[in-house]
Amino acid sequence: LKEPNIVFVCDDFTNCYRFRYLRSCGKPIIGPALIRKRAVDGKPLLMPRPKRPLYVDSMEGVHITLSGLSSKDCCEAVDLVHFMGGCARRNFSPSTTHLITDKAKGRTYRVCIFFFFFGQFQSII
Repeated sequence: LKEPNIVFVCDDFTNCYRFRYLRSCGKPIIGPALIRKRAVDGKPLLMPRPKRPLYVDSMEGVHITLSGLSSKDCCEAVDLVHFMGGCARRNFSPSTTHLITDKAKGRTYRVCIFFFFFGQFQSII
């Protein structure tokens, strides 16, 4: 476990004690879906950031803003977005592409609606 150039492969990012242990140690972890996708696309494997396991890169370039969620739900959503290569933030920014919210009201929702109608925002979930 002390070798810095080893990348670990885990097929379960949710309930696996090995995954949780490797993540707590800051080890680079990737998923088999990422290996398959990169092989099909003819691209090299990515070295994930420390403590940022990467199951697949299907959300690469996606910037999500979270609003109104409980701390538990927010942490879970952030982890899932990061596992898929996306970026998650609590505050809205011009780079935001998606909004995840529990209610269709509030300041963040109104700002996103404004940007959506002026063609600067891609999706509302």
